[in-house]
Amino acid sequence: MPLILSGTTGEVFPSWTTAGRPSTPTAGQTGYNSTLNILETYNGSTWCPFVTTATTFASNGPAFSAYASAAQTITLATPAKVNIDTTIFDTATCFDTTNKRFTPNVAGYYQINGIVLGIAATTFTSYLAFLYKNGTVYKRTALYQTFTASTSSTICINDVVYLNGTTDYLELWTQIGGSGTVTINSSSPTSSVSSFFSGALVRAA
Repeated sequence: MPLILSGTTGEVFPSWTTAGRPSTPTAGQTGYNSTLNILETYNGSTWCPFVTTATTFASNGPAFSAYASAAQTITLATPAKVNIDTTIFDTATCFDTTNKRFTPNVAGYYQINGIVLGIAATTFTSYLAFLYKNGTVYKRTALYQTFTASTSSTICINDVVYLNGTTDYLELWTQIGGSGTVTINSSSPTSSVSSFFSGALVRAA
């Protein structure tokens, strides 16, 4: 669709979906992305949202909330990716329930939250939660305390993380030390005993 200029009704830009963006764009090329519901401009290397207010940006930025729908047995003293396999919402289809990762399609700073709940069959003495960025540890939290059989404990991790909107991704991991079998508890959207992962864009790049 061509650019239409009018002195009384404004401009109408070309439009496309995220998948249907121009294949060989030039720097400065601008159009309306109907997938994200934003005006975007190509800067020579990536597509950037054309934003005038924080409200506009926040209302169109990627956001997700997901949880582990089934219990997960993990190996003691070994990092394990939490099986976050079900979304409550995913506004820009950026959370992959197969690989359990968030790969936003808008560059910026994201508020990220993770909660992991473990249940010990015997005992566990250390409890860690990690944010992995692009396959490596980015941030971690730790709890060192002895828990006995059938005791459950929750650990949380929260941070603001910059993501480039193309290749950067985040995953929620955990590690537990002790003895016996340890299970990461399953959840439901309204459960009080839960393992959740969520995030939302809070600031433009």
